[in-house]
Amino acid sequence: MAKEKAVLVLANNMKFFKLMVDNLPDSIDDFTFIVVNETRIGDKTSEIKMILENSKCKDYKVFTSDLINQKFKAEVIDNEFVEEYGMSMNILSLWFVFRYNKNIKKILLLDDDVILREGFEDLFKMNHHLFKYNRLSAGPSEFSNQSSNAIAVYEEWFKVFDIEFSDDWWSNVYIKKYANSGQRLIVRKSFDLERYERQLKRFFESEVFLEFWRNRRTHCSWFFDERFETFFFLDELNDDLNKSTYLILTRPEKMNDGCIKKMKRSSIIHNATNSHKDKVYNLMIEKGVIVGDKL
Repeated sequence: MAKEKAVLVLANNMKFFKLMVDNLPDSIDDFTFIVVNETRIGDKTSEIKMILENSKCKDYKVFTSDLINQKFKAEVIDNEFVEEYGMSMNILSLWFVFRYNKNIKKILLLDDDVILREGFEDLFKMNHHLFKYNRLSAGPSEFSNQSSNAIAVYEEWFKVFDIEFSDDWWSNVYIKKYANSGQRLIVRKSFDLERYERQLKRFFESEVFLEFWRNRRTHCSWFFDERFETFFFLDELNDDLNKSTYLILTRPEKMNDGCIKKMKRSSIIHNATNSHKDKVYNLMIEKGVIVGDKL
């Protein structure tokens, strides 16, 4: 029987992905484990399949960005931005799974730098979307305290999502509700797929976004995928993943026993430490939070 619950991971870093898979709890048997690889930055599908074949995870599917982009271009919009935007799987994977896997009712979407632990399955008892607040990437507290380029990008977001901007809205709605996109549970019955497609189309139609993407400094400049999710789910954002999730933002040398205890009590651990990820994983191995070879 096809499963109604899925864990969906965007996997590009094989070191992190292997640690995730090697530490999957036994409860993963109740889920379809879906992995998407962004082949435009390196085809890792053979490595992904090898890791999964040698794991406890038996019900899994692996999809490529090539396939998802082909489907999206045929169904929604086909232009240069779709071809070029190398972070698109963060937002197109959700569309793809709900569009072509009608049996799946709930999806836990994760980055590959996340560790799942026993208890994560309890999140699927909820019948609404679940998010975790974190304003780290949201921007300055005052809208005007940013560059003219950043303001231009935000003004395009307001246009795409028909947002009536005000300083009060910025400070008391946007900043306070901004969610970290490394972990989120999306429930089909609360998800408007048609609206999602329309907004994706408007996003990819934007010449402004395309131009800023082409002139980016890094692969995540302007946080397009995270901002898209924030604006799309703005009225539904919450902090309901807070109790179950430990979001690591601290450098490893500043992590004390209290941090380790919090990790061990959490069902989702997200290693969002940028250049310190390897050292944080090694510390987690040393302290018995996870198993695996040091990086």
